This record gives sequence, structure tokens and C-alpha cells, in this order.
Amino acid sequence: MREIKFRAWDKLNKCWLEFGPGLLNYFVAWKTHKEFEVSGRGHYEICQFTGLKDQNKKEIYELDIVKTYENEIGEVIFDSGEFVIKISGDYYSFDDLWSLKYGYLFEVIGNVFENPELLEDK
Repeated sequence: MREIKFRAWDKLNKCWLEFGPGLLNYFVAWKTHKEFEVSGRGHYEICQFTGLKDQNKKEIYELDIVKTYENEIGEVIFDSGEFVIKISGDYYSFDDLWSLKYGYLFEVIGNVFENPELLEDK
């Protein structure tokens, strides 16, 4: 079972907020002990941990920007109940980029808030 974690981008102060239990309950509405709904509030953008790490063991969150082993640049999004990587308008599951021998063959190079220029012309 994947670890449930979040981080929040503060749009006004342009910084990441670390989640403590109190802040988590402010952004996440728990339906059952396994089901929840994420809702950004005010000037915060909420990003969920995918449960995966890149080739450098860095945690991967929604709205991170990744570079594939083929040097393609993509954005991590949550679509139709799963995390996917959007590259040039196409959607790829994480399974498409998995190798049992090498692990995930991509790396986190930024995020859409701090590095939007990485997605320009993509």
C-alpha cells in the first residue's frame, strides 16, 4: 500500500509548506479510512505523493516535472484515478517507464510552480 502524503504550494508566498497533521486535515477530507478527497483552499495548491521515487531516490509528487531516459520532458498529473506523465499531449503510466532491472528511468527536474519554463513548447 502506498504512503499517503501531500505538500502544498503557497501561491502568495511562493514556497512549499510541509504538512503536519493539523494542516493535512485542513486540505484533505477523509471519506473513510482509505478514501479521501483533496481540495485546495485559498491560495494553496495541493500536490499528492505518487508513492514512487525517481532514479535518484527523490520522491515524486503531482505537478513535478520529470525527464525520461529518452530526454523527453513531462508533467506528473493525476488522471482517471491514477498518476500519469503527460508528455507532448500524450499520457503515459508509470508502468510504461518501469524496468525491473534499472528502476524508474526518469528523474524529477523541477515542478510547474518553480520551473514552468521546463514545460514551454512541450
